[in-house]
Amino acid sequence: ALDYRDTMYIKRIIVEGFKSYKDRITIDFSEKHNVIVGKNGAGKSNIFEAIQFVLSDKYSHLRQEERQRLVHEGTGRQALTASVEIIFDNESTRFPLEMDEVSLKRTVGMKKDEYFLNNTHTTKTDVEGLLESAGLSRSNPYYIVQQGKVNKIIKMKDSQRLDLLKEIAGTRIYDDRRKESLKIMEDTTNKRAQIEDIISYIETRLGELEEEKKELREYNDVDKERKCIEFTIYDKEFHNASTKLAEIERIQLASRDDTENVHSEAVKIRDQQQKEQKECKEIESVVSKMELDQKKLRAEKRRTVQKHSKVKLQVDENKAKSQSYKGNQRQAKKDLKGIKEKIASTISKLEKVQKSLDKRLEDESSLEGSLASDSNRLQTLLSKLGRSKQFKTAQQRDKFLKSEIAGIKKNLKADAQQQTSLTSEMKTTEIAIDDRENSISEWKSEISAAEVEIRSIDQEYQTVKDIRNTATDRRKEMWRAEHEVEQEKNGVKQSLKNAESDLRHTMNRSQYASLNLAKKIAEEKNLRGYFGPLCELFTVKHEKFRKCVEVVAGNRLFHHVVDTDQTGSDLIEAIQKAKAGRITVMPLNRLSAKEQSYPGGDLLMSDVLPIIDQLEFHPKYRKAVLQVFGKTLVARSLAVASQYSRKYSLDAVTLDGDQANRKGALKGGFISFRHSRVKAVADIREAREKLQEIESRLDGQEDSLSQEEQKVNEAIGSLSKLEAKKKHLLRLIKTKNEDIVLAQNEQRSFMTALEQLKVSLHKLKLRIDKAENQIVSHQEEMKTGVRDKLSSKESSELDALTEVVKAAEAELQRLSDSRQKVELQRNELQNLLDTNLLKRQEELNDEINEMSLDQETEKLDRLTHEMTILGEKIGELDEKLNETESSLESKKHRLGTLQKSIDKLQEKSDDKIAQLRNSAKEIEKLLSKRQVLVEKKEECQTKIRELGSLPQDAAKYKRRSIKKLMENLKSVNNSLKKFSNVNKKALDQYVNFTQQRNNLVMRKQEQDRGKTAIKELIEHLDRKKDEAINRTFKTIAKHFEEVFAELVPAGHGSIVIQTRSKKVSGKKRRNADADEDKYDDEDSDDSESDDDSSQEAGDDARHYSGVSMKVSFTGTGETFRMSQLSGGQQTLVALSLIFAIQRCDPSPFYLFDEIDSNLDSVHRTAVARMIQKLSAAPAQFITTTFRPELLASGDRFFGVDYQNKVSTIENVSQESAHRYILLNDRAVAAQH
Repeated sequence: ALDYRDTMYIKRIIVEGFKSYKDRITIDFSEKHNVIVGKNGAGKSNIFEAIQFVLSDKYSHLRQEERQRLVHEGTGRQALTASVEIIFDNESTRFPLEMDEVSLKRTVGMKKDEYFLNNTHTTKTDVEGLLESAGLSRSNPYYIVQQGKVNKIIKMKDSQRLDLLKEIAGTRIYDDRRKESLKIMEDTTNKRAQIEDIISYIETRLGELEEEKKELREYNDVDKERKCIEFTIYDKEFHNASTKLAEIERIQLASRDDTENVHSEAVKIRDQQQKEQKECKEIESVVSKMELDQKKLRAEKRRTVQKHSKVKLQVDENKAKSQSYKGNQRQAKKDLKGIKEKIASTISKLEKVQKSLDKRLEDESSLEGSLASDSNRLQTLLSKLGRSKQFKTAQQRDKFLKSEIAGIKKNLKADAQQQTSLTSEMKTTEIAIDDRENSISEWKSEISAAEVEIRSIDQEYQTVKDIRNTATDRRKEMWRAEHEVEQEKNGVKQSLKNAESDLRHTMNRSQYASLNLAKKIAEEKNLRGYFGPLCELFTVKHEKFRKCVEVVAGNRLFHHVVDTDQTGSDLIEAIQKAKAGRITVMPLNRLSAKEQSYPGGDLLMSDVLPIIDQLEFHPKYRKAVLQVFGKTLVARSLAVASQYSRKYSLDAVTLDGDQANRKGALKGGFISFRHSRVKAVADIREAREKLQEIESRLDGQEDSLSQEEQKVNEAIGSLSKLEAKKKHLLRLIKTKNEDIVLAQNEQRSFMTALEQLKVSLHKLKLRIDKAENQIVSHQEEMKTGVRDKLSSKESSELDALTEVVKAAEAELQRLSDSRQKVELQRNELQNLLDTNLLKRQEELNDEINEMSLDQETEKLDRLTHEMTILGEKIGELDEKLNETESSLESKKHRLGTLQKSIDKLQEKSDDKIAQLRNSAKEIEKLLSKRQVLVEKKEECQTKIRELGSLPQDAAKYKRRSIKKLMENLKSVNNSLKKFSNVNKKALDQYVNFTQQRNNLVMRKQEQDRGKTAIKELIEHLDRKKDEAINRTFKTIAKHFEEVFAELVPAGHGSIVIQTRSKKVSGKKRRNADADEDKYDDEDSDDSESDDDSSQEAGDDARHYSGVSMKVSFTGTGETFRMSQLSGGQQTLVALSLIFAIQRCDPSPFYLFDEIDSNLDSVHRTAVARMIQKLSAAPAQFITTTFRPELLASGDRFFGVDYQNKVSTIENVSQESAHRYILLNDRAVAAQH
C-alpha cells in the first residue's frame, strides 16, 4: 500500500473576477474524485489556473499588464480585482493550525497583490512556508498536471529528465550551499593574498626604521636639555604671576568691602523706594477706582434725579386721572341704580299684567268651552232638523250619519295625534325653561366665586409685586458690585501679564516657549507625575534672599520636576515632536541629593546659614530643592563666603549675589536687581492667587446674582400668571353675564311659546270634545226613527240655545278684546325691559368695569413706591458722594507726600548706583588684570605639563636668570635644527609595525584553516547530493515499474540512468569538481551513443548524463525507447512517470487537466482505475476530461458553461456529465 499522508483536501474554492469567471462562484469539492466537464474553451482549465494562482510560483512577480490579464475583461460592469479563495479541510491538522478549516486567499488588481490567511492579511513568504509545512513541495510541482505537461515530458531529452530527477531529489539546496561555499573560498583566497602583500611591505618598512633609530637617540639628548631650560623659564614666570595675583586679590578685597557698604545702602534705599512705590501704586489704584466710583455715583445720582422727576410727574398725572375716573364711576353707578329701580318697577308691572292676562285667558277659555258645547248642541239640532227634511227613510239617514261619523273619527284621530305632539312639545319647553333657570343660577354662582377670586388675586398680585421690586433693587446692587470686581480682575490680569512679561525678558524666546509648552502638554496628556518648573515649587521667605537664590539656581530655576524618569521621557518626547526647543527634567526617583549638616544659624546672629532654610516648599519636592540649593550657604560677606566654602567644601553666596566655590575661585561684580526671575515668579504666583480669589468671589456673586435673577424671574412669572388668571376671570364673568342675558331671553321666548302651546292645546281639546259630542249625537239619532220635524222639547232647546250662543259669542268677543289689550300692555312692558332697560344695565356694568380703579390704583401705588425708593436712593448717593470725596482728598494728599519722598529716594539711589558703577569699573579692571595673570599661570602650568618628565639634572638651571636662560634656549634650538629631518616617531612606528606583522600572520593562518574547512564542506555537500539523486532515482524507478505494470498488465517498463564516458580529461574533472554539472542541451535520445553506458544508480552523480525509459507493451521481445513509441504509448509512459513521481512525494490532492486526451479507450480505462484506486487511498483528485471513462470513477461532477464571455460552473449528475461529453463530441464532429 502507498504511504499516503494524513487526509487533507480542497473543500471549497471561491472565484470572483478571475479570467473568464466574472461573477462570484463557489465550488464544493468531494474529498475523492471530482470530474469537471464542458465544451472546449468554456473555462475548465481556468479552475486549475485559479488554484495555481494561489498555491504555485507560476504567477509570482507579476507586472501590471500581467495582473490586468488575470482580471476578467468582458461586457458590462468592469471588474477591478480578481480574487481566488481556497478552503482546505484541516481536521487532520496537516496545516500547523488549530482549525478544522484553513482559508488561503489571493487578491490581485492594477496596483495590489495581497494574500490572506483566514481572512487576515499575510505575506507571500508566510503562505509559502505554510504550504511547505503541509507537504505541498515547490520542488515537486507534479500534483498539478495541466494541458501540455504530459507532452512536455514526452518531448524531454534524457538530460532534461536527469534535471527533473535532481529537482525532485531537492538538490537545489545543495547546489545553492555549494555556490555559497565556493564564493566564500574565493573571498578567503583574495584576503590571503592581500595579507601576504601587507606582510611583505611591513618587513621592508621595519628594515628602514632600524636605521632611523640611531639618529633619533642623538636628537633626544639635545631635546632633554631644551626641556630643562624651558621648564625653568616657565616655573619662574608662574611664580611671578602668583605674586602679582596675590596683590590684586588684596586690593580687590579692600575694594569689595567698600562696594558692599555702598551696595547695602543702595539696597536699603531701593527697598524703601519699592515699598513707597508699591504704596503709591496701591493709592493710585485706589484713587483711580474712587474717581471712577465718584463719576459713577454722580452719573447715577443724575440719572436717579431725572428718573425721580419723571416718576413724580407720572404720579401727579395718575392722581388726576384717578379722580376723573372716580367721578365718572360714581355717575355710572348712580345711573345704574336708577336703571335697576326702573327694571324692578317694570318687572313688577309685568307680573301684575301677566296675572291679569292669565285670568282673562282662563275666563276666555272657560267661556269658549261652554260656547263650544252649546254651539255643538245647536249645530246638532240644526243638522237633525235638516236631515229630517233631507232623508225620507232611516236607512238613508243612518248611512249618511255613519259616513259623517267615520269622517269625524278620522279627524278625531288626527287631532289626537296633534294633541300628543303639543303635549310633548309643552313638556320639552317646560324642561328648557327649567334648564335655563338652573344655568342662570349656576352662572351667577360662578360669577360670585370669580369676583371673590379676583379680590384674592389682587391681594396676591400686590405681595408678589413688592417681592419683585425688592429683588430688582438687590439685583442692581449686585450688578454694580460685580462690575467693580470685574474691573479689579482686569487690573490683576494686567499685573499678571506684566509679571509674565518680566519673566519672559529674563530668558530667551526658545526657553520661554518650551516652558509654556511643557505645561500645556502635561495638562493635555494628563501627566499626573508632572509638578512644574522648580521656580514654581518654592517660595522665598524674605525678599532679601531673592538675589542669592537666583544666582545659585541660575537656569536650573526652569528645570521641570517630574515623579519618574518615564514621565520625563514622555514629556521630552512630546517637546521634540513639537520641535519647540529643549527642556531639562528632574525625575525625583533618580535624584540622589543627600541631607547636609550646615554650620551657622540665623544670619543676624551668625556669619552663614543654609540657603535651603530660607525656602518654603512641599516635602515631596525636597529632593529637587536639595539638588539645587542643598550644598550652598548664604554668607554675610564675600570674605566669609570664601572662608566657609574652603573649610566645609560647600558653595557660598552673599546677599548681593557674589559667589565663592569650594576651590576658592570667586565670581561676582555688579548685578542688576531690576530684572529678577525669582521676583517675577513670585509676582506671577501672587497675581494668580489673587486672580483665583477674585474668580472665587465672582463665582459667589454670580451664584447670588443668579438666585436674585431667579427670584425676579419667578416674581415676573407669577405676576404674569396672576394677570393672565385675572384676565381669564374677567373674561369669564363677562361671558357668563352674556350667557345669562342670552338664557333669560331664551327663557322668555320659551315661556311665550309655552303660552301659545297652551292656547293651541285648549282649542284642540274643544275641537275634540265637539267631535266626540257629534259622534254621540249621531249615534243617538241613529237610534231614533225618521221624523219630518223636531220634537217640542228639541225645538224649545233649539230656541234657547240660539239665544245662549248669541250671548256667549258677544261675551267672548268682549273678553277677547280685553285680553288683547292686556297682551299689548304686557308686550310693551316686555319690550321696554328687553330692548331698553336690560341693555342699558349691561352697558353701565361694562362701563363701570372698564372704569375699574384697580389698575389705576395699582399703577399709582407702584409709581408712588418707586418715587419713594428713588428718593431714598438719592439720599444714599449723596452720603456716598460725600464719603468718597472726603476719602479721595486724603488719598491724594498722601499720594503727593509719597511722590516727593520717592523723588528724594531716587536721587539717593542714582548717587549710590553711580558709586557702584565706578567701583564696578575699578573691579573690572582688576579682574581683567587678574584674568591675564590667571591665564598666564595656566599657560605656564600647561606648558610644564606638556614638557612631561624631566631628567635629574634639571635643577642646575634654577639659579640662572631669565635672560641667561633665554640665551641657553636659543643655543639649544640652533643645535636642534640639524635634526629637522629626523623621524621623531621611529621607535613607535617600529613597535606598531612589528605588532601589525604578528597580527597579519595569525590572520593568514586563520584564512588557511577556513579554506580547508570549506573544501571539506563542498565534498560533504557533493556526497549528500549524490545520495539524494541515487535515492530518488531508485524510488522513482521502482514506482515506475509498478505503475506501468498496473496500466499495461501485459507489458513492463524501466528507467535507466545514463553515465558519461570514462574518457574524461583531467581538466574536465577539475571543472566538474569546481562548478555545477552542466550538460549539453543538444543531447537527445538519439545521442545515446557507445560513449555513454547505462547502469544502475550508485556511481558518482557528476558522471550521470541523462535518464532514459525503456518499455514493452507485449511483455516479450525487445524494449523500446520513447522515440520509438506511438503517440498514445508515449502519453501512457509519460503518465506512468508522473504517477511514479507522485508516489515518490505524495500530495494530499492532484489536479489533472485532460490527461487522457491522447489515450485509447483501453488505456483511458486503466488510468481511470488507477485514479479511482488512489482516490480511495485516500487522495483527492480534480480532473477535466472530454472522455467518458473517467466519469465511471468520479464521485462528484461539475459542468462548465460559457456565455457572453462569462464562465459559470455548477454541480451536475453523472448523467448530465455524460450529456456534456456527447454534446462536445457532436460539436467536434460537426466542425470536421
